[in-house]
Amino acid sequence: MIYNTRTFWSYVGNESPAMIGQIKELLTRKSYDFDTKTTKITKFYQCINKIQIEDEVYETIRFPTGLIKFITDKFPILVEDTGITPNIYTEQNVLEYANIVHEFNPKFEIRDYQINATLTSLNNFQSLIYASVGSGKTSVMSLVCKILEDDRILIMNGNNFILQQIYDRLVSFNIDSISWNPSKEPDYTKRIVLINTKSSDERLNRQDENYLKFLKEVNTIIWDEAQHLQALTSFEPMFYVDSQKLHHMIGYSGSPFRNYEHPYNDIDDFTLIAIIGEPAFTYEMKDTIGDENIAQPYSYFINYPNKEPWVPDHLKENYFVQYRANITYNKARNRAGIEMLKYLNKNNIKTLASINNIKPGQNLMKTLKEEGVDSIFVCGDNTIYEWVYTKRGKLKLETRTGTTDDIKKAFENAYNIIFGSTVLDEGVDIEEFQAVVLFSAGKTPIAGIQRVGRCSRKKKTGKNISFVIDFKDINGNYMFRNHYEKRKKMMKDSGVINIELVQDFCKMIEELNDLE
Repeated sequence: MIYNTRTFWSYVGNESPAMIGQIKELLTRKSYDFDTKTTKITKFYQCINKIQIEDEVYETIRFPTGLIKFITDKFPILVEDTGITPNIYTEQNVLEYANIVHEFNPKFEIRDYQINATLTSLNNFQSLIYASVGSGKTSVMSLVCKILEDDRILIMNGNNFILQQIYDRLVSFNIDSISWNPSKEPDYTKRIVLINTKSSDERLNRQDENYLKFLKEVNTIIWDEAQHLQALTSFEPMFYVDSQKLHHMIGYSGSPFRNYEHPYNDIDDFTLIAIIGEPAFTYEMKDTIGDENIAQPYSYFINYPNKEPWVPDHLKENYFVQYRANITYNKARNRAGIEMLKYLNKNNIKTLASINNIKPGQNLMKTLKEEGVDSIFVCGDNTIYEWVYTKRGKLKLETRTGTTDDIKKAFENAYNIIFGSTVLDEGVDIEEFQAVVLFSAGKTPIAGIQRVGRCSRKKKTGKNISFVIDFKDINGNYMFRNHYEKRKKMMKDSGVINIELVQDFCKMIEELNDLE
């Protein structure tokens, strides 16, 4: 029997030793670490009681509630709900609050799938809301906060740009009891506290009394960009809450899984499901495209003269060394990317150049500047870089503090190219982007889908299309050939239309420029 407690831990007991043994084996996962070349074994259960009757040992184990469906799909085992039955909200409840928000903010109009996502968030203890870019996840989250008007709510994200957007949306829903100021201590007297994941971790590490006291009163935890939830820094706060007071654990993500076809085969995906369960609501990118809620993305893969670089024999199996050689410092690849950015700039296409590494990104910016193209680089901690000429005609890298508003100001000042580190990969709403060039070759769908989303916000004028420009990483190391194939498949599965011929790509770009 499985006892569903509607808390983080559920239990299985009163079963034969053979059945318990099978469940323990199912919840034991192995993962290979390519750096240490060792296999790690993780047990997603704990034995809490043993009773020996004659020659048999009967165990009771506890395991993360998110894995109940995984277990019951494998074994014919009964489930008994022993936890507190949650309040049940109806569509009418959601519409009443949506109308209240609309009266305050006439721009807000709730869509049918957003009603379903809101109900799923409210009517479950755990809910992973898989809703793609452009689906209005932030509006759903804000409406949930509006409806749970008596709850103390913790909202977590690792990106201050996104937390600011969430704060602005909450305010637009006429919610005023919010604590958000990254430069100050949180105000724990407020009903809703927004906190950066890193800041939360620092407070837990030093056992901040005020933060711990607040966590004891939390009724709802919301993780935005929940694909990062498997990291301890993200989910640790839930171990400090009072389980009797915690009503909801909700995660929102536009691309929750690294292995979207078989998530249970990936240890990080498995951990995510353990914490918050399988997606309780799904609205994928192909759905948002079909409903015309985002721009139709087109992909083009740059075919550049690639060859496998030299790497010392003893480092050939080191992924990070190979990545630097094949991707980050690949001269032919970077040159092809520079030429693409120059072409997009010439055609006035507002473009995000997505790159993980700051120093190589700065070098690409410098080359562009030397060849007549202005750009800025937006990084974490609200840092912006820009190459400027001194009075003596030498280039100097200028550093300043800024926000996403600086991107819009750059566009107003005739800049077309914005470099972005991982801080712009997820959740940041800049609707002006019409194209994204993926300098960093992601190996998971999480990075790919999120980066596609940066340029695919619905266009208010002109054609409702966008461009995702990647690199045809063939003829190099086998790992990156595989990653290229996976990215291409991921895009196709997500509703992105691939353009094979460069002349067709150029024709679409130039037609778009003619409409501007």
